Amino acid sequence: DVYKSIHSSPFCFLDKEQSAILSYSLEKIHREFQLLNEDNNEIIRSYLTIFLFDIKRILEGKQLKSIVQNRSEEIAYRFENVVKSTTKKKQSISYYANEIHISPIYLAECIKKATGKTAKYIIDEYIILEAKSLLHNSNDTIDNVAEDLGFTDTSNFVKYFKKHTQLTPRAFKLKP
Repeated sequence: DVYKSIHSSPFCFLDKEQSAILSYSLEKIHREFQLLNEDNNEIIRSYLTIFLFDIKRILEGKQLKSIVQNRSEEIAYRFENVVKSTTKKKQSISYYANEIHISPIYLAECIKKATGKTAKYIIDEYIILEAKSLLHNSNDTIDNVAEDLGFTDTSNFVKYFKKHTQLTPRAFKLKP
């Protein structure tokens, strides 16, 4: 499961030319996605195929680094994957510790050691990332977004979002 997380180090480094090649491919895919019509699906599919072949060509002969180096990094990696896959992300650290079958204290220690950040900080990052995505990319109401993330009260979600982004969810949603 090579699933990149925000806080683990990369398993492969790209030079400027390789990065430019992949960025150009992603820009073309994004441009076609913005135009989205019935013909674009085939074009996007083709660009994705080219993108995957570009990645394959770049990775051939490269020495890939292991994503995890020690037990703390392994736990941090598993923790982030559980946070990402949890739909109602607004959960306690105990909830996430239980999901990976370790104690909350040990989880907190491992996260701090592996990332330099607290488990709560990482959960908050993923909640805000998901909230921004839902607010920007869907027509869901703020009430629905709050509920989807696991907030029991929309006003708590609004305060939480504003604390982390300096914007209310409504202001963020209206922002171009």
